[in-house]
Amino acid sequence: MVDSLTRPNGIAFLPGEQTVIIANSDPFKPYWYAYDIDASGNFTNGRIFHSAAGNRGEPGLPDGLKVDKTVMYLPLVPVVYGSSVLKESC
Repeated sequence: MVDSLTRPNGIAFLPGEQTVIIANSDPFKPYWYAYDIDASGNFTNGRIFHSAAGNRGEPGLPDGLKVDKTVMYLPLVPVVYGSSVLKESC
């Protein structure tokens, strides 16, 4: 696994199971991270997959995720009030 995430909160595999996405519910690092999975099952090539820093005007921090064959749902837990879900194509 990865020990550099400060508040991991949700994990899901993209279709094909070669990439994993991990939500990080940290107000200073509000990102969903992507990692490739090598032949030994190790996480490699870590990168920011999506930032919630701007949130497209929506309040909240990354709170897990859900992936189906065509759409990825990136929910935001409310910081002050409300909640929202960002949708991204897989």
